[in-house]
Amino acid sequence: MAIQALLVYNITQHNDKGQAQISAFVEAFKKFNVNLMALPNSQIVDYTDQHPNAFSFAVFWDKDIHISTYLEEELHMPVFNSKESIMTCDDKALTYLAFRNYSIPTPKTIILPYTFDINVLNYYDEVKTMIAKLTYPFIVKERFGSYGEQVYLVHSEEEFKALLSKVGKKPLLVQEYIAEATGRDYRVNVVGHEVITAVERYNPNDFRSNVNQGGTMTEVKLSPKLKKLAVDAVRAVGADFAGVDIVLDKDKKPLVLEVNTNARTLSVEKATGIYLTWYIARYVRHHFLRPRKIGLIAR
Repeated sequence: MAIQALLVYNITQHNDKGQAQISAFVEAFKKFNVNLMALPNSQIVDYTDQHPNAFSFAVFWDKDIHISTYLEEELHMPVFNSKESIMTCDDKALTYLAFRNYSIPTPKTIILPYTFDINVLNYYDEVKTMIAKLTYPFIVKERFGSYGEQVYLVHSEEEFKALLSKVGKKPLLVQEYIAEATGRDYRVNVVGHEVITAVERYNPNDFRSNVNQGGTMTEVKLSPKLKKLAVDAVRAVGADFAGVDIVLDKDKKPLVLEVNTNARTLSVEKATGIYLTWYIARYVRHHFLRPRKIGLIAR
């Protein structure tokens, strides 16, 4: 008898790319005798109120933390990835703190103060003191964002003030710019404690390597050191599977930029010929009833 499980996706994913990814998950899980019912986050509470015991577990391809909390804490449903890991990866400041806690190398980072609905530019003297150890150019990131769309390269104090004027009500962080990695990084997909795929992303026309910003992917072979770093980064944020973004500095030292618990699999599969979605389905099918040991020991 097939296992019945839930696939949670965001209501905004009613587009061709989103639906293609959803179909890919459904088809991959079928190979392990799991029937995934795909529902948007807007329908989860009503459906599970009416069918509280319908699902053995949930695959959470979303960032709606209150829904994952509801599934885990009220329905006691195993959720992949967990609400803690999704929350940590969705907020770049929490990701940075997780990296610090587990000694994951990452660019120098300063988390700007949270200012409610007041633009942080009003506190520029304090901000300037906080970032004094960084030199221009540097990176400014909105703490919540995807596809590189909320990441900015700032070349001068004038540009920085103009950017704060525009986005300074949003939670922000400032990060060291790794010039040697301009438009280039590695996206490493980890499932469990195993690297499944690795691609180099390159964009000659933008400092961001993201495919959504015009980057392209090419399969690469990683050294054991880089593989271990990617696995450690995923374990540091408590994820079961994720995409890890790594750059190399001027001394070829690897630095982890972020971990994405909701990374799309189809573009990586096209670039590598490796059925990443299948590996995710296999892992979840084999672990949804078992205690998960995915963390590292903090330093």
